Amino acid sequence: MIALNCELSQLGCASTYLDLDCTQVYPPVMTRRAQQPITFRSDRAAHRLALLTRSGRSQASVIEEALERMPLPHDVEAELRAHIETILDQASPASIPSMAAFDGSEYDERGQPR
Repeated sequence: MIALNCELSQLGCASTYLDLDCTQVYPPVMTRRAQQPITFRSDRAAHRLALLTRSGRSQASVIEEALERMPLPHDVEAELRAHIETILDQASPASIPSMAAFDGSEYDERGQPR
């Protein structure tokens, strides 16, 4: 069993504790005292969890299933890096003129702009 600390701060109520049946937890199974409690700061979330467990499902399995359905956060930095590398790959070194070629196309023999 895991104790869920449901703080109803918006109502000014004292904390309520819900017990979870954790028989279906992934190994290694930890004792109740070794597990960290989950805190609900929303009365709506605690009420919704109560509705989802009416059929006899354990609260732990409901929470685990919900967490497994959530998409993992994507790495924005890695996506940006990949996008930049794609752009750099498209700009081949042959398409970038050398300084001598650039100077030859932009300036005349006396060094004046064309």
